[in-house]
Amino acid sequence: MKKILSLLLCYVFLQTETFALRGGPGNSGTLTVTGYYSGTMTDTTGSGNVGLFLIGATSAGASTGQFIIFDFSAASSNAYEGLITGLSDTSRGGTGKFVGVFSGSAVVSSVTATQSVSGEMTCSVSKTGSTQNLRLTGTATSETLTLFTLQSAGAGTGSVVIGGGTGSTTTSESVVGPAITYTIDGWQTSAPSSGSTGLTLGTGGS
Repeated sequence: MKKILSLLLCYVFLQTETFALRGGPGNSGTLTVTGYYSGTMTDTTGSGNVGLFLIGATSAGASTGQFIIFDFSAASSNAYEGLITGLSDTSRGGTGKFVGVFSGSAVVSSVTATQSVSGEMTCSVSKTGSTQNLRLTGTATSETLTLFTLQSAGAGTGSVVIGGGTGSTTTSESVVGPAITYTIDGWQTSAPSSGSTGLTLGTGGS
């Protein structure tokens, strides 16, 4: 009997050490970002930038989403739309966070410039209120890129005079806007369904 008890205690001690390494049984209650979420992206610098997003996070494989950002930076003021691609860490003992990247092009096109935005985001969920609704919070950082096409004078509609001259050289100049940090705040709009593979999305930014 003592031998059996000793073996059982060895098993208990082994499991205790394992829990300490991986966060306990069942991920110790850590919430994971799975299901469908929507919310806002608010600029923390107070410059007035704001965004909207929709994410379909899966427990396995890539998660997808869509976003639109209204940007008012000095380098380029426009609205941008595009896609979000990321991963939700649902591994046992993992962080439970969603980490993604996003990119898109300007909604309003220009004959003299191509504008785009790209960035990254990190989110986690928590239970709030008596209904235990899942709230999604986190941060995102983005930058805009404006690629100007400078043409010689008289080259047609939308041409830009370089220094007031009439040379024939065509060149380009890129301007990177300042890094903007956003506060992410959203809610779970639908729980994950069985066999869910994320959102069915269009191309975004087209």
